[in-house]
Amino acid sequence: MKQLQLTKMYWPVVLALTLFFSGLHAQDQDRIAYYDAIALSKLYESNKPDGIPVLNAETWEVLKYYYPDRLDLPKVFTNPFLKNYFAQGTSASLLGTAEFSKNLEQGFGGLGGLNVTTIADGLAKFLVKRTKQELSINFFQRFIDVLEDDKTKDLQLLFPDTYGVLKIVDQEVYQFANYINTLRETFEKDLQNILTNLEAYLDTNRKNRYATDGNDEIAQKIEYFQAALLLVNNIRQGSHPAEAIGKLKDVSFHPNNKILIDVKEAAKVFTIFSNSLRSTNANRYWINTEESRVLTNPVTFNIYLGLLYQQYGTVPIFQQSFGEYLKKVAENDAFIENYKNYIKKFIEQSEKVALAITDIKQKKNAGEKLDSYKELFQSSVGLLKNLEEVSKLNFGIELIEKNGVIHIFNLVNSIYLDINEGKYNALIVDLSNLLTKIFGERNFAWKNELVRYGTFVANVAKAEDSDEVQAAIEAIALPVGSASIKKGSKFNVALNSYVGLSGGYERNGQTGDFDFSLGVNAPVGVALSWGHNTTKRSGSSSLYFPLIDIGAVTSFRFGDDQTEELPEIKLENIFAPGVYYVYGFPKAPISLGLGGQFGPQLREITLTDNSNLDNGISFTLQFFIAVDIPLLNFYTKSR
Repeated sequence: MKQLQLTKMYWPVVLALTLFFSGLHAQDQDRIAYYDAIALSKLYESNKPDGIPVLNAETWEVLKYYYPDRLDLPKVFTNPFLKNYFAQGTSASLLGTAEFSKNLEQGFGGLGGLNVTTIADGLAKFLVKRTKQELSINFFQRFIDVLEDDKTKDLQLLFPDTYGVLKIVDQEVYQFANYINTLRETFEKDLQNILTNLEAYLDTNRKNRYATDGNDEIAQKIEYFQAALLLVNNIRQGSHPAEAIGKLKDVSFHPNNKILIDVKEAAKVFTIFSNSLRSTNANRYWINTEESRVLTNPVTFNIYLGLLYQQYGTVPIFQQSFGEYLKKVAENDAFIENYKNYIKKFIEQSEKVALAITDIKQKKNAGEKLDSYKELFQSSVGLLKNLEEVSKLNFGIELIEKNGVIHIFNLVNSIYLDINEGKYNALIVDLSNLLTKIFGERNFAWKNELVRYGTFVANVAKAEDSDEVQAAIEAIALPVGSASIKKGSKFNVALNSYVGLSGGYERNGQTGDFDFSLGVNAPVGVALSWGHNTTKRSGSSSLYFPLIDIGAVTSFRFGDDQTEELPEIKLENIFAPGVYYVYGFPKAPISLGLGGQFGPQLREITLTDNSNLDNGISFTLQFFIAVDIPLLNFYTKSR
């Protein structure tokens, strides 16, 4: 069955092309304002939706006679009387989009002499915009595919709300722009909850690995993460860093995880010394550096150790008691020096924690906004490293950092700070580094997808408006929209453009020489297409007959969309008939073409003139790789 799908977006293109080849243009005639005013008033009352004035094709049929000099929609909206009755961008606009209509209408005034500058420029701008739209649509479809691919579906667990919204959008992906605010809010929600999502994902992974191998190294590193997250959450909920570290001694880890068993025992030793150095000053948690200097006195220090022996002597450390270890210290002067150094470093790091806490209290008392607890968290990680110093005492505790425990603690801390400060791009980098540390490069096969799509999620989440969201999409989108229609049909006829790069050998129309040429192509013509399968994600084959080529204008507009007027372009400058075989790739709006065409004369646009013309009859045998942009479906035969 024949289908003529003349959408609001595309019918102006057909009109423009008709004018290209026929040279027809509207004839001015005298108008009587009285009757036109009555007609417009009736149209206004009958057409306005909910009291909002509109501008549509009927009203413009009247108004265009009052703007004979380069008809331009914006002029309607600067008229002090008309602007209150005609609103740009509401209901069905004359030319589909205001941007395209402006450029297309401006060209009508010059068609008598076949000056098609603004029409060609308007069509070029339209093709640039549609190229970006096709790539954006394809990006979202690829994102969904990645989330559902067996190799990368772990991303679903890290971004569950994102996946849920994208599954809804999947059915209406062509209208993705309508979901921009929803996507932005959902992306930010997943990023804010990334540690919770990560914990659930890794815990399932840990249980499965331990069930297979009780000594699984990855499962053990996941427990490092869980211990780090426990520490971060305790501090975030108001626990003093010393108390948060002390709680590690009460956590149950897998009995084969030797490193974390050492961490637990080191946390016991840390807690003993932390409690023994508490300050009686209500404004401080520990004694300060000045107060600690009395411990440099040998007598005082020995008495100090003796009191620890009496107070904590029965606390079990591995297979012995704390007191039994201290007995060995009393017999070895070298051990005593190690204990002095340990306490010295403990006090030094505790001072940094104290300063961070004091700063937070002062800001709160002054009513200042706390942007983050960065200094507190960083100093807490430094305090955590004091557990490493315990290995230098005589408790038989190994070097904790040899398997990267502190590194993982530090990364979890960084991720929390990234979330708290809204540094989402840094969050993705830290998350990638953390998972690499846990799984290793070999077992983290979806790292590239995490960085690529995670960065996109981060950019959208921090975007302040829809323009920034669109910029984020354009920055990452790679090569399906209306281009997919031909791929799912048995036969299709459409007005079509292919915007991309072309290369081949060209016979110069003036010299007769053959030279290799490479550049931007943007032909517009008729495509006869056959789909290879029943789905829109299969490939297609087409015979393509271009009529004009505005590659030079399109190339210019990809780099400059601000310049209002271009040098004069005539129809003969862009006339470029030819024939191509075009293969449409599956799952993407990308096509590969091979064939030949005459012209066009216009090779390059400059702002001074368009003197780069080939006035001879040139012919090019070439290939192109381009974005497939159907402009109008004339006929579609379904399978």
